Amino acid sequence: AALRDLGSGLGALGRYAEAIECFDRAMALVKRHGGAFSLANVLGRLVILALRHGDHSTARSAVDEAVKALSSEDLYGTAWLLYLEARITVAEGRPEEALRLAARAGSGFMRLGDQRGQNVAKIAEGEALIALGRRDDAASLLDEAAAALADLGADLMAEQARQLRSRAKE
Repeated sequence: AALRDLGSGLGALGRYAEAIECFDRAMALVKRHGGAFSLANVLGRLVILALRHGDHSTARSAVDEAVKALSSEDLYGTAWLLYLEARITVAEGRPEEALRLAARAGSGFMRLGDQRGQNVAKIAEGEALIALGRRDDAASLLDEAAAALADLGADLMAEQARQLRSRAKE
């Protein structure tokens, strides 16, 4: 967990190469001593970092590996990976497919009663709508997600929705 968190922190500071090294070390440790959930968690954080830095191939590889590691019975993990895959798919230029993945993620979170997850999935859906040129639909959806996430105390995700919403209105 410490290496994973250090990797996330280094990534936030713009030290991407060092962050990747931390994630590589964390994955090696988790593969030797941890379980599938821990591996999927490290890989999920790596996906987020790689997306922030425009490294789509690393993000795609990490989400593919996480899908293999995670049990299909882990509904929360599956929904989270669908959300991440939707974000990658938009970045790869396939917004229609990303929209379907985001909807599946939202449905998964809804089945679990996870309001935070449902609204996080709306962020990926909003990204896909922007890429499809449906900016008004995206802005409305992202406003809704930002408000709900703020009410739930998920301030960082609410801010991400607000930033994406401002892109929708450009």
